[in-house]
Amino acid sequence: MIFKGKVFCCTAIPTSYRSEIDKYVKELGGHHFSNLTSDVQYLIVGNRNTDKFNFCLNKRDDITYLKFNAIHEFYEGYKAGKSVDLNEYVLGVFDLLTIAISHIKSDDLFIDNLDLQKVITSNGGQLSKTLTTNSACLITNIKTGKRYAKALEWEIPVVHPIYISHSLTRGLALPFEDYLLDKYPDYAAPIEAPITTKTVSTAKSAPTIHNPTNKIKKTKIDVWNSIMNTKSHEIKLPNSVPKPTSNGIFKGLKFKLLFFNADQKSILNEIITKNEGTITENESESDFKLIPFGNEGISGARTEWLIERSIFYGRLTVDIWSEPTPPINLPKNKTITLSGFTGVEDLHIKKLLAHKGFEIVPKFNAKTSILLININIFQDQLPKSLFEFDEPIVKCPFNSINIVSTKNKIQAAKKWGIPIVSARYAFEVKYDDADNIDDTKWCLYYKPSDKIPSDSPDSGSLKLPSPKKIKRKFGKLVTNNEKVKGIESEGTIDDLDFDLGIGYGKKQKRG
Repeated sequence: MIFKGKVFCCTAIPTSYRSEIDKYVKELGGHHFSNLTSDVQYLIVGNRNTDKFNFCLNKRDDITYLKFNAIHEFYEGYKAGKSVDLNEYVLGVFDLLTIAISHIKSDDLFIDNLDLQKVITSNGGQLSKTLTTNSACLITNIKTGKRYAKALEWEIPVVHPIYISHSLTRGLALPFEDYLLDKYPDYAAPIEAPITTKTVSTAKSAPTIHNPTNKIKKTKIDVWNSIMNTKSHEIKLPNSVPKPTSNGIFKGLKFKLLFFNADQKSILNEIITKNEGTITENESESDFKLIPFGNEGISGARTEWLIERSIFYGRLTVDIWSEPTPPINLPKNKTITLSGFTGVEDLHIKKLLAHKGFEIVPKFNAKTSILLININIFQDQLPKSLFEFDEPIVKCPFNSINIVSTKNKIQAAKKWGIPIVSARYAFEVKYDDADNIDDTKWCLYYKPSDKIPSDSPDSGSLKLPSPKKIKRKFGKLVTNNEKVKGIESEGTIDDLDFDLGIGYGKKQKRG
């Protein structure tokens, strides 16, 4: 059968049309799933603004994206005896996007020698001569003009033109939030493309139109929902991580699965056996007892995170991440933003924090309760005491984009008086000490003077200093001599050697 071994999924496709797709795919020997699973190879797209599409865009580089009518036209052509190829129906780089363009100048990121209008339309995009509320984004690197003002008013993403070049290289329109003009107010150095393949030149030549069928090989780590993009753009692994083994990851190991439903067991069985492990019903002869993450746990059991981390690192990985973690009910709502994490650690620490009752805020702002960062980025600039814990927690992989983003968030946190903690806090925090974040085992920055007095009805919340003032005293991040000082802080971070001092006011709590 022509679709044998092929697995399809839809997003933003009408129910009536899905029935037709399901029928045609099955008739041609393939499979059509309603849910986005790790088996899915093709995503049929009716709209880009969906959870499925955005998840695949950010996490799955193995997916082939097909146009809305791909299956119908392929089936009709096949039945008519024509020579048909699914690659003929691949979603164009800018398909389903209406893009407006405003003033553009040459800068250190982009030389204005591309016919952006032609590049966008020849790759499936619709060019809007006027900015409307239906525009997906506005392309410009000049913060002036009516279009720019209206884009801000209508909350339409204003995106630097380098976005076009990088999207062409990726073979798919990238997330707007990674190229927002306000993220790069000063063009001091080229920004790296968030891809691993050779990037389009941003200075001297127009890009060749990308062939969307040339996909980047990625690693599978999320065993339930999808194949995640885990090793993109120069991920720097901790020194303790060995090279992947050449044999099957689970060769010779026996796993006993407990409390999983039938579908989960099927997925785990497939992954484990593909990596030369076996599933056993005899608990006494098993090497590992696996239970679902979030389960209260039984003696000696591990969660499915053992499988995910092992797949990610290409070797058997048994560490604290896969130990069962009981939930806690926080005394009140806690919001937290993460920065500097990537790959399997990014996936797992978000699940861990949500499991413990935190509300994860993707966009860091002055009302966020806590900033949690990957301290491995700044290992040489922080005291060793922060790393005296299980290495897999504090020595997490990161990439060059993580560095820039984390530096900016640290500066903002110090400006707003928001506590900064390491990943250790996520593992050790309990109900009784959810507010005691100023513990030097995990806390990097804290301002006790910002806390409302204990007799206040709002005790425990942070009084945030106004970000409008240019100059203010901040606590200092813990330095290598672990002294806590007050420093004058102003301006923005412009290199990796900015002051990483973190502290807790006049006194430092000892853990």
